[in-house]
Amino acid sequence: MAKLLKKYLKISNTDRIQLNDQAFIFSTMVDLMKMGVSIRKSVEFVRIMRPAIAKPMEKVINQLQRGKSFSTAFGPYVSTNIYYQLEIADQHGGLEQTLETIAKIFTSQSQQRKKLKSLIQYPVFLMAFLGIMMLGMRIYIMPELANWNTGTASVQSQVIKLVIIGMLFGIIVGILYLWLKFKKKSMANQVALLCRIPIFGQLYQTYCHYYLTANLSFFISSGMSMGSVCKYLTLLDSQSLLHQIGRRVEKSMASGQDISSVIKKSVYLPIELDLLLCKGSKKETLSKEVHALSMIKYKTLIQKLNE
Repeated sequence: MAKLLKKYLKISNTDRIQLNDQAFIFSTMVDLMKMGVSIRKSVEFVRIMRPAIAKPMEKVINQLQRGKSFSTAFGPYVSTNIYYQLEIADQHGGLEQTLETIAKIFTSQSQQRKKLKSLIQYPVFLMAFLGIMMLGMRIYIMPELANWNTGTASVQSQVIKLVIIGMLFGIIVGILYLWLKFKKKSMANQVALLCRIPIFGQLYQTYCHYYLTANLSFFISSGMSMGSVCKYLTLLDSQSLLHQIGRRVEKSMASGQDISSVIKKSVYLPIELDLLLCKGSKKETLSKEVHALSMIKYKTLIQKLNE
């Protein structure tokens, strides 16, 4: 399984379908599935309605015809997180509901990107205009002014130029160093760091809360214990967040600690989850409670995306 997932990760870097197209695919499929249309027929309809993604949809249809699961068929064209979410829904039920929530999140993200683009367009145009003006001054006006001064450039101006160049070089080296340091961290530590970034971090943290609780609700509803859930997660790709969470919980339980300690230390896990697990509810009740928590996080995420 790990080799197969690595293969998907390599393919997805080049073949991943754009966000707005993914939103269209999943939302259209949900509408058709609610009317009783099969998954394969839904994908065929999407292929006809969206010619720009006809080729990847044809490959998905071929995979489905060969008996592959929905998550396997779509694996090369979605992010790792979405792949796992689809796979878990495939195995433990709730695919239609999962597609619907993913589609709504992607639609909101796509709308937010459009808003950002519209906000950025004016300052970009202004900067381009100023850049053209500066270039014109450099080409036409500055040479004329230079002719008025027959002397050599002052030592002070040369020093200022060197200082500016040195500062820019230092900033670039610093950014590169921080990026390489970030990439060396485990996925769990990377996610924890992203959750703490001002403004963006809160949005990313809410997404993690929704993503993890939604998957957990599927596991519990299928009758799995927390120990079984952790064992399943450790079978996933070792670089994935789900795998590393499973490992952490397993190690904590093996050393005599409870899950509460892991949740409290992990910024990407909602503290409300600890309260639900400590209640000692039956699996059926706990599944509904965790699912309700995931829906609360989902609604919060949508609200933040639409702000």
